Formats: sequence, C-alpha cells, structure tokens
Amino acid sequence: MKSIIVLFVITSLISLDCIGQINIQQYKNNHSLTYENTISAYKKLDEKFEDGRLIEMGKADCGKPIYLFVIDPTKTFDKTSFKNRTVLMINNGIHPGEPCGIDASINFVNDLMNDSNFIRRMENLVIGIIPIYNVGGSLNRGCCSRANQNGPETYGFRGNARNLDLNRDFIKRDSENAKIFAKIFHFLDPDVLVDTHTSNGADYQHVMTLLTTQLDKLNPSLSDLCRTDLVPTLYEKMKETGYIMSPYVNTLQSIPDSGLYA
Repeated sequence: MKSIIVLFVITSLISLDCIGQINIQQYKNNHSLTYENTISAYKKLDEKFEDGRLIEMGKADCGKPIYLFVIDPTKTFDKTSFKNRTVLMINNGIHPGEPCGIDASINFVNDLMNDSNFIRRMENLVIGIIPIYNVGGSLNRGCCSRANQNGPETYGFRGNARNLDLNRDFIKRDSENAKIFAKIFHFLDPDVLVDTHTSNGADYQHVMTLLTTQLDKLNPSLSDLCRTDLVPTLYEKMKETGYIMSPYVNTLQSIPDSGLYA
C-alpha cells in the first residue's frame, strides 16, 4: 500500500495552470517561482481547501518563515491523528538553484486537491510538504551560480543566509533551518521521506533520477522492503508513464569514461 501511495505522488498529472493570480507553471517558460510566489500559492490552497493547512514552523537563518503544508482529510492537522496512517514527507528547496521539486509540489497539491477521487486516495494517507527549506538561498536569486545547468533564467543559491550547505547540516544543526527541519520531522514522523533535487546540469538522458537511502544501513526488514518491493516498483511504474527513471550516479573524475558510482 505504501509503495502505491508514493507512486501516485510521482506519477500524478498536472491539471490547472494558476492559483489565484500566480502562474504555477512558470517553468514552461524557463522561469522558477520565487519564495513569495511559492508561499502565496500555498496560502491560496489553504484558503480554498479545508483539507490543507499551511503552518509556520519557525524562522530560518534569514529571519523569514519555514512553512509546512499538511494535507489531512480528517482536518485535525494534529500529530495524534497521524497514527495508524501512512505519512509522506516531501522536502523542497534545500538547494534552491534546483527548483524542480518546488514547482512540482505545488502542481501536485493543486492537482490532488482538485481530484474528484481525493477522499479515496487520501483515506489512509497524510502528506506534509516543506515548500522551500533553504529560504535564505531562495531569496538570493541570480543567473549564473550553477555552471552547465540548463535553466531556469534565474534561481536561488546553494548556500543559506549564513552560506551553509544545508545538505551537510542535518547532524550538526548549526543552522536554524536544520533545527526547524528536526521539529517538522518529529511532528510528522514520516514513513517515507522524499527530498527533491535537480541533477546539477549533468547530461542525463532520463527525465527522472532516483537516489535511495543507503540500504545496508537500514533495519533488515526495511532494507528488504526497499530492495524487493518499493524501489523496483518505482522504476516499473515510471516506465509505464513513458518516462524511464535512471539511478542517480556520480563520475569518479570529470567525465563518465572514468567510471561511475552511485
């Protein structure tokens, strides 16, 4: 069941172009959403749908809020109501120069909550989405900090307001961002965490790449579940959509001929 739920998240189609006055498909014109655009869109979704709520979880290092958007058909939005239900957490914008997940999550929420089968799909599911985690980096927009990346015209910066790479701060928690992330994680207690990135301008021949957690470090039962069920099903279902997924890999040196590692 959990595998099927996550697959719906990945393969969901986009239906509507605008939320209020905000064009949420700016990526089609090689533009990315700003922090203000993103939060405004989620506020509109909060106002429109009783099943969704935008919650301010604390202030990032830059002084602006980190939000959590929760989709909960029980409309309680309380940790106690999440028990015995699958909880999916999606983290966006840890590197705001990689904005695909920011755009995709808004489109996904808009599509999901306008779906006539919403209640059936969400019967045993809670979804928590961080619209933009690295708020300071999102505000520091420019055109040229990511060599070889094909668009958008302007985007956020990798470092946060204190120039910390938040991808390296989950354990140290030097940033206020990381402390808030821990708060969100314990609030949701997710079964599945999706952390969205973009592949840094690498010339992949596939639209979607997947980097799973280190399976040898999981509890054996979870490791077996991922190896035999979850991961193979993700690849299979993506293939059925016509968008074959590839493992995310790095090169040993500067070119692929030097060898790859995952």
